[in-house]
Amino acid sequence: MAWIAALLISSMAYADVKPLVIYIGGAKSTSSQVQCWQKGAKSADSRFDFVAYPYPSGVILDHGSERTSIGKAMVNNIVTSLAAENRPIVVVGHSSGSDLANLLASQLVDAGKNVAHLYDLDGYGVPKNIAEKVPATCVTGHDSATGTTSLYWSESHSNCDLRDLPISGCGGARFCLHFRLTNRTAPAALDKSNYGSDGYSGCAPNLEWLKTVAPPMRRSEGTESTTSS
Repeated sequence: MAWIAALLISSMAYADVKPLVIYIGGAKSTSSQVQCWQKGAKSADSRFDFVAYPYPSGVILDHGSERTSIGKAMVNNIVTSLAAENRPIVVVGHSSGSDLANLLASQLVDAGKNVAHLYDLDGYGVPKNIAEKVPATCVTGHDSATGTTSLYWSESHSNCDLRDLPISGCGGARFCLHFRLTNRTAPAALDKSNYGSDGYSGCAPNLEWLKTVAPPMRRSEGTESTTSS
């Protein structure tokens, strides 16, 4: 991807500095799970530094977490922690965490930070006012054998470039496709009853969305994504 090359070149102005990837997990992700993801990501792609956050405890909404006091406080705390950060930043949210990632990217730009890109992994799309601030890509997946699409495929297409990745081994299970966008070892037998314990288990992050060089399929300028219920 051209922006990655430009980002890495720009980071060379600083000695031994890598762009920072900030990852926010989806509903029911835990601190231990995302720390495991962070460890695996650092091993998988040494071009970047990674820091990962779980979905905020106490938020019961799957969509709209950025409107809650807990979600806002989480984002504000992350922005504050990056007050001295001068590196290019990539913000990533998976599933429900994409709402928080959208807000985080927006607030970082407002704080004068260099947000190089925003990735929503099978989330709910990007509000138009945020897409106007930062380059945004919505990543979805489809089953290579059955053509079945990931859980939030339809919701993901607002105000962002779309990258739809082929995924194998899920047998057409949409929860599996949803989680394999971020976790290569997510089991095929995932559903509403076990995704919290098993969806993020293991330390095998899928970073295909970060390293792909294929051009975006299209840019959606259709219905504006909003943060209202």
